[in-house]
Amino acid sequence: MRSTKYIIGVDVSKPKLDYYIADSVRGTVDNTTGGISQLLDTMAGGLEGTPHVCLEHTGIYGRPLAEACHARGIDFSLLDSKKIHHYKKARYGMRAKTDRHDAQLIRDYALDFKPAPTVPATQRQIQLRELDNLRALLVSQCAELKTSRRQATSQSVITHYDRRIASLGKETAKLEKRIAALLDADEAMALLRKRFLQVKGVGPATASAVLVHLDGVIGKVADKRIASLTGLAPVPDESGNTSLPRRIQGGRLRVRNALYMASLSASRYNPVLKTFYKRLKQDKRKTSKCALVAVARKLVCLLNLIARDPDFKPIGTRATPLPSPPAPLSSIPS
Repeated sequence: MRSTKYIIGVDVSKPKLDYYIADSVRGTVDNTTGGISQLLDTMAGGLEGTPHVCLEHTGIYGRPLAEACHARGIDFSLLDSKKIHHYKKARYGMRAKTDRHDAQLIRDYALDFKPAPTVPATQRQIQLRELDNLRALLVSQCAELKTSRRQATSQSVITHYDRRIASLGKETAKLEKRIAALLDADEAMALLRKRFLQVKGVGPATASAVLVHLDGVIGKVADKRIASLTGLAPVPDESGNTSLPRRIQGGRLRVRNALYMASLSASRYNPVLKTFYKRLKQDKRKTSKCALVAVARKLVCLLNLIARDPDFKPIGTRATPLPSPPAPLSSIPS
């Protein structure tokens, strides 16, 4: 019976995978279906124990290896490349960087910190994230076009801008309906989305972003943790008698952007957050941006409490939630 675990460090690039288990067991395979199968067959056939594959979180280039590990029931961990970079400087103090060195470095990092296996995302979660990211991209493009339109003077150019902006608006609306339909197909998600929309300042885009990118986390962790995950927790920078202003950093960018935009509305129309915003501005002399970030942090903590406590009803909720577009998936263009 296999019970001993061994770590495999894999450095991922677009064309190839460099792996390291020990000085005598290392090599390179193509980052293709055949190359990944060759690597997994090597682990299964020639080594004793249970493998644990560790690789940096590199997006699409590492996804085929992660999916293949999941299909074969092999544990894998997606690691933060920034932490590995600092680990290399702290432990080895080396500047040289090659793929072979990086594979060994990833394995050493995993041996020291023993990362937990990554829970793979479901196809539904992947689809929702990609749809929401696409929606955010279209909104960004639309904003850029509107800025350029204001600077245009030729009527033919302005007309072209108007057509393109209208087209992007229609595509964005279709994506929002598709995201809402996918969320409403899950009874628990549909109920949570409805409760989120009752909070003044939270619209369909913000509710969807929180549910899509914090799925499995929202309502299950402490407020400090949820603020850190969204990049809304101020990080101290102090040393001796020096105390620099705290700044937010890191976190899940898509959720942070959505919550910041929601804070613009919540600071005006949500009675509790409006009072909080004014107190920060008037009594504590905070800048508008600093106060809005604080409102966004309060907002995500409020949504976390709503998800954690089914009976909790915040002050100043809407009498009825915003209407959600419950169009069936079959009638929505893909």
